[in-house]
Amino acid sequence: MVKCYRILLVLIGFCFAGPNLWAKETVTFKHEGKPVLTLEAKKSLHLKKITSVELMPAKGVDISVISFDAMMPSHDHGMVVKATKPEKLKSGAYLVKGVKLHMHGPWVLEVKAKLSGKAVTLTTPFDVKM
Repeated sequence: MVKCYRILLVLIGFCFAGPNLWAKETVTFKHEGKPVLTLEAKKSLHLKKITSVELMPAKGVDISVISFDAMMPSHDHGMVVKATKPEKLKSGAYLVKGVKLHMHGPWVLEVKAKLSGKAVTLTTPFDVKM
């Protein structure tokens, strides 16, 4: 009888909280035709939106990420929240939290960075699929 209650509580919790499943999508930023940064977007399958991104510099590239933003040109708006300042991880990647690509469709991702000491703005198209 106790096992039945435990199973029931687990099932109820699963129904209300939903599964915490994630998917990852990647895209590459290029500068002068060369890959300089790979973005890995983490999408919550339960919430059906992208919630954070990780930016990994290409091998041998001297880059410091300053900021991340996203724009949906077809709707003339950006994200509904402001993403956090990129945090450099021990791996050398940059983590940006608070990303909310909340609508499916074409977006333009923008990274402001210092590439070999020079300020650059990198953009790339990104299609959000739900």
